[in-house]
Amino acid sequence: MPHFSNECMKMLNIDEKMLWPKINEKFLLEENIKFIIQINGKTKKIMVSKKDTSEDLLLEKIKNDNKLNEFLKNKDIQKKIFIPNKLINILIN
Repeated sequence: MPHFSNECMKMLNIDEKMLWPKINEKFLLEENIKFIIQINGKTKKIMVSKKDTSEDLLLEKIKNDNKLNEFLKNKDIQKKIFIPNKLINILIN
């Protein structure tokens, strides 16, 4: 928006220098992340967790969740695909 405003001011021959507000970066950074939990490639739940949560801690939260534990009960985990701060895909048979 500042660029557009600046162009409009040039067209109107306004030479007054404008000071734009500074960005407060603390509002741009989030502490909590929404992790997509997939089982066999299908989204089963979206969990909110702290940023930079490790794969092991996220798996522990998944096993403690009643809904997700039903999908994993008596199943062997073949592979885990973990993308930090995005998703985890658990492949079971």
